[in-house]
Formats: sequence, structure tokens, C-alpha cells
Amino acid sequence: ASANRKVQADAFLGTELGDGKFYKSTAGTTGAFTEQTIVFDSTEYNNLTRGTFNTSTGEYTVGSDGARILVTSQYRITAGDPGQTIHTEIEKNGVAQVHGGITTVFDGYGAVGIGSSVTTTINCAAGDVIRVRSHARHDDSYSTGASATFVCIVELG
Repeated sequence: ASANRKVQADAFLGTELGDGKFYKSTAGTTGAFTEQTIVFDSTEYNNLTRGTFNTSTGEYTVGSDGARILVTSQYRITAGDPGQTIHTEIEKNGVAQVHGGITTVFDGYGAVGIGSSVTTTINCAAGDVIRVRSHARHDDSYSTGASATFVCIVELG
């Protein structure tokens, strides 16, 4: 047998791994100088098998020990004023795992839509809760839709 045999991904990954994409479809505001959980209230697809995503709270709850997940999230606001700064944070059990995506609207551009995104991997245990938090300097409206304000979760193992 050759050392370079082709093997189907299911043979070494298993069939229990899943993924999901959830997005914000209803209007909402960021709140000035407050950090808040983004409630991704709609589902684009949900093939999660190691945990569950709650579209009422915007939280992913890990269902089994030893899970590792890849989380990517983005949020956009519709019209940031000059000087506006936004950022995204992914938390596990209320503790930040990654901060990122700091975006500032510079003077001279007027009110423009801006976005913030972040990606990380997280090692998890059963019962851990993952959520995405936003922070903005002004009270602005979220952009809605699957390409504007969303979270993608890939269960790696």
C-alpha cells in the first residue's frame, strides 16, 4: 500500500462534527458605552452536533467535554459617526477569549457603515457557554442580515 492513500474525511474526523451560522435579522442598537451580548435571532444553517445554539439569547452551549470550536463573528452598524469606535469580543462563561476588530470612523468621512470581526478557537467542557459581545462609543443601529451581523461556529472535535 502507498503511503499517500486517500482517506475520506469522515474516516478520521467522524460524523459527529457540525457547524452552524446564525445572524441578526431584527433591528437593535448597540447602546452607547455599553458591552452587550449580540442576539443572533435567525438561522442560516444549523448542523451542530456537539452543542446547541439558542436564537433567543445568542448563546452556544457546549454539550460534551473535550469539544473544541472555531468561532467567527462580525457585526456592522448602519452609520457610524466620525470618532465612533466599535469592537467585538468572544466570551466563554463570561470571560473574554479574544478581543478584536476595533474599527474607528475617521473625521471627514461623515456617517458611514462600519464593521468589526473576530475569529478564535476555544477548548470547551460540557456546559460552557459561548457568546459574542459588542461595544460601541455611540448608540447605533446594527446592520441586519446573514452577511452583515453573524456568528459562525465550527465544531472541530
